[in-house]
Amino acid sequence: MVDALIEDVPYRNLDRMRERKPGTVRVVDDLPTRMAINVDVATAGRLVLADTWYPGWRATVDGHEAAVDRAHGVFRGVSVPGGRHQVVFGYEPVSFRLGLIGSAVGVMLWSGLLAFGIYRHRAEHHLS
Repeated sequence: MVDALIEDVPYRNLDRMRERKPGTVRVVDDLPTRMAINVDVATAGRLVLADTWYPGWRATVDGHEAAVDRAHGVFRGVSVPGGRHQVVFGYEPVSFRLGLIGSAVGVMLWSGLLAFGIYRHRAEHHLS
């Protein structure tokens, strides 16, 4: 069983969608953890990437934070106002940040223990 929301689109909405001029979308940068897209649309709409939605994806529209939501239950989507805009998606999972923090704390503790060991070793030799 698939646990995904499938959106129903009424036929009258399909006719309206066919009449609209969708605009242009051009991918400027496509990396595993970053994607930049130039969008030029006449009216506000929603940019949907046929790429799996997963926690940790963030987006900006012209440098301003924008919500990344599920489109059609499984894809990434973001709202875009009418006009020319640059949408940038970046993958920044919380687990990566927690790993960096944990690594930094580990390095600091290790450095502190090393410094304490050197200090203690020198103190013992000065007393002898």
